[in-house]
Amino acid sequence: MNGHILNLNDYRNRTISAALEHIPDPEADVHEAAMINLEAARLHRELSRLPEPDRHVIEWRYGLGCKPLSLRQVAKRLGIALGSAWNIEQRALDQLRSSYTARAA
Repeated sequence: MNGHILNLNDYRNRTISAALEHIPDPEADVHEAAMINLEAARLHRELSRLPEPDRHVIEWRYGLGCKPLSLRQVAKRLGIALGSAWNIEQRALDQLRSSYTARAA
């Protein structure tokens, strides 16, 4: 009976070893997760520097904390013309690009 239990344990060990081979290396994911967290924090910081309407347009258009909205939906939500919403979006994106470029240099 001991031989039978030993075989069962061997089987379990081989099964666990086989299963572990398919688990991604957690160390590799730590670096990527850290980079994503840093970028998310940076984006949040840069968004907080935008004027409120600009920040809302970017958050709503790109689904940051909510479901993404069309430009038409954003304009309606803000009570402004579609062209005005587009101008706000472009201005906000330009400001974000500029701040990212300035801080990267």
